[in-house]
Amino acid sequence: MTSWPHVGGTAEGVNTAQVLVKLAAREQVDVPISELVALLLEGKLASGEVVKKLMARAPKAETL
Repeated sequence: MTSWPHVGGTAEGVNTAQVLVKLAAREQVDVPISELVALLLEGKLASGEVVKKLMARAPKAETL
């Protein structure tokens, strides 16, 4: 978990993003935005890299 010094603690949603990605993997649901946001919040990717990865994805229909 990443601490955000300028916030004065952990930003809301950091834990939620990690839990969501784990749940999606368990249920075999593709959540590319959430996966990249989790990596960003963990400090594993820079914001510019997140944008590049999202924009490089081929568009596809969203269905339930």
